[in-house]
Amino acid sequence: MSSWRETPSKIILLDNGSYEIKHSKPSLKKNYKFHNAKFLDKSTGNSISSSTPFFIQDISKDYPIENISSIGHNFTRPLSRGLLGDIDLQLDIWDKIFSQNYSLNKDEENIKNSLLIFTYTPMAPDDVMEGFFEMIFEYFNFDACIKSIPHIFTALYNKKKYPDKINKTVQLVIDSGFSSTTIVPIFNNKPVYNAIKRVEISGKLMTNYLKECLSNTVDLDVRKEFFLANLIKEEMCFFSQDFPKDMTLAKEGDTYMKNFILPEYRHKPSTFFENENNSKFMIKLNNLRFIVPELLFNPNIIGIEAGGIHEGVLSSISECHKDYKDLLYQNIITNGGITKIPGFNQRLCNELSSSVDYSFVNGVQIFGEEKNTNNIYEEPVIEGMKLFALDNELIQDLAITKNDYDEIGFNIVWKTCL
Repeated sequence: MSSWRETPSKIILLDNGSYEIKHSKPSLKKNYKFHNAKFLDKSTGNSISSSTPFFIQDISKDYPIENISSIGHNFTRPLSRGLLGDIDLQLDIWDKIFSQNYSLNKDEENIKNSLLIFTYTPMAPDDVMEGFFEMIFEYFNFDACIKSIPHIFTALYNKKKYPDKINKTVQLVIDSGFSSTTIVPIFNNKPVYNAIKRVEISGKLMTNYLKECLSNTVDLDVRKEFFLANLIKEEMCFFSQDFPKDMTLAKEGDTYMKNFILPEYRHKPSTFFENENNSKFMIKLNNLRFIVPELLFNPNIIGIEAGGIHEGVLSSISECHKDYKDLLYQNIITNGGITKIPGFNQRLCNELSSSVDYSFVNGVQIFGEEKNTNNIYEEPVIEGMKLFALDNELIQDLAITKNDYDEIGFNIVWKTCL
């Protein structure tokens, strides 16, 4: 039987995000998503019975994900703050993905001839990485794997997309998603580890804050409706370019007033109430539309004593070699759900431009897609993984094999990595 060394179809690509897992193969045009969570019964807090769909994916074929919280379930996730906290749960989810999409089952020959390329959160501690490798080599018995932080693949994809604009050697990648926001300088396709920064604001924190605010200001308790609040955030929020000015405008009038029509769960799970004149089915949003995203730049709004994302970028670049600081400011790449909220790139550019010393820096340039009219986003990490997998010589050089792992043990994982 052929192996991944000769056959690209034996290579599995897995972007293991906290909110959802994106996966594919180098030979596939289509990418797939799987929610990185399982159901819990709301009333008991226990895993639900086998007669009910256990994976979100199993039920979301009939109910869109934002509707699930209304039908009696909470969720449990294997990753917390971007780090692996429940190996057994992650095993179940990966097992479902591998068997359902690629006919790969633990201990069978087809998985023993396969290579897994996967992503992990920057600055993950040793015990977290050890958990991943136990799953890969001791449970599934993959023949080999390659690990990398997602920022590397985001940079690869954007360098191809903007070949004449992004520097081939130096980039600064910001990934702001469900459970973490991380800033990574990259030099020659390698992260500058000592300059990696983490900002303690994430999409989950924003959504939870929105839930609390809505429950205190409107006649509707959404504290247990995470996915509904998340949908409201995605549909209604934007980054202010002048926060004090916008607060004044919102207070004095209805410049930013907008109605969110609640989803109709009872008869049409994927549609909205059509009666916009009935306030019972409508949430009015004013300054919350830009206060919630503002947390990323001003965490002290909710009492978090930490710098905003722009300060994290400044700190990260300050710890890089002085000869590359100008290039880093001109080659900033953004990715992640929060960066898709309208106005993010412009706000970040404004904050950085007002802080840099132009005697040393020629300007700030940011690359990254924001929300479009069709709500269709690029998937730079998984597409970057496909580009990386085309270099057969490189992946054979970087791959950690099961034989290496069995002979050397966990220490092998730090000897070969992106």
